Amino acid sequence: MTQEDLAKKLNKAVISVNRWENGRGFPSRTNAAAILDIAQKGQVTDNCLNYLREVLMPDCTRTRASTAYGYPDIDRDFLFQLADGSINRLYVIEDKTYQLLYANRAAEQYAVENLATLGIDAKERKLINESDKRCFHYFANKQTPCSFCPLFEINQQEYKIITISIPEEGKCIKVQAKQSEMKGRKVYIMYLTDISNHEEK
Repeated sequence: MTQEDLAKKLNKAVISVNRWENGRGFPSRTNAAAILDIAQKGQVTDNCLNYLREVLMPDCTRTRASTAYGYPDIDRDFLFQLADGSINRLYVIEDKTYQLLYANRAAEQYAVENLATLGIDAKERKLINESDKRCFHYFANKQTPCSFCPLFEINQQEYKIITISIPEEGKCIKVQAKQSEMKGRKVYIMYLTDISNHEEK
C-alpha cells in the first residue's frame, strides 16, 4: 500500500502520512485505530498486528515533560497538534550534522512551496527527502549550509532572538533559537516567523 493509498483511506493529506513514515510525528489514536483496522482487513499476521498495536498505541503516551511542568493530562499527540497549529515554522536540527530531526506542519509546507519555486515537483521532493535530511538540502536543495544560517550565531541554552535576511526569497525572518539535548544528542530548537511585511512598514 502506498502513502497515497493510506492517506486516501484515512482521509488525510499525503504529507501527514509521509511525516509519520519518516518519524516526524505520530498518528492520533483515532488514526492509529483506523490503521489497525485497515491492517486487520488486509489479513496481516497476528505478530504484525501485535507489533502495530505496540507502536501505534503504547500504554503511556504522556511525555515526561508534560508531567514535569504540571500538565499531566497533555499527551504526545496533543503536543504535536499544538506544534502543527502554529503559523510559525518549528525545526529541531542536530548540531554539526544539520540533520532535520523534526519539522512542524508550517515548516513542511514551506519546504513544499520553496522547492516548487525551484521547479522541483512532488516526486523529486520525495527523493530529496529520502536521500538527505540535512536542513539546507531538505528545504532548499542546497549542498552546503545557507549563508544566512542562524545556527552560526546560536551557542547558548537560553533562547536568542535574531533577525536574518534571505536575499533569494526577498524575506526577513525573525528566529528564536536555543541549544538543547534530545536523546543524548545536542540539538537546536528553532522558531521562525516571517516579518517581511512588518519590516516594509
